[in-house]
Amino acid sequence: MQVISWLNANSGAVTAIVTAVYAFFTILLWWATRRQAALTRQIFEATHRPELAIRPYLRFATNPGYLRLDFELTNHGPLTATVTSWNATIQQGDSLLATSTPFAGPLCVFPHAKEDVLPFEAGGQQAHAAWDNNPPVYLEAAVGYRGSNPQGNYSTRLRARLRITGEHDFLLEEVKHQMT
Repeated sequence: MQVISWLNANSGAVTAIVTAVYAFFTILLWWATRRQAALTRQIFEATHRPELAIRPYLRFATNPGYLRLDFELTNHGPLTATVTSWNATIQQGDSLLATSTPFAGPLCVFPHAKEDVLPFEAGGQQAHAAWDNNPPVYLEAAVGYRGSNPQGNYSTRLRARLRITGEHDFLLEEVKHQMT
């Protein structure tokens, strides 16, 4: 009985305390809901984005006086990739042996599809250096792209040691394929 009398006598203070506790938990619930929404968006974007892989190949026979490497992009993601940049080079030490033609765009790679991008060609001494492979020759290729989210910019880089083993064959060693 004394508790009820005390609550009646201090009803204004009790109401203020209960309201403050209620407001605290409401703010806590709002913060948790907002954080959950942000995590859900990150998970959705991580699983619903294009993912391009780079694959070099020889379309034409090569020889010590001529080298052309073609490249194929494969989209392993569920969304279309719009290519925004492309660059490929082969280097021997500090010397640039060949670089791809500048990318003029546009190029779209649909989900689970493949598209060719600009090749690079080397002739004469540069091609001969790639055949000799002493010191080692390194291939670097990079593609920038976006999906349906205009703020989602992604990239894939390929770096590998290139070793030409015949007119129609080559090896990639020390391969690093990185997607961001």
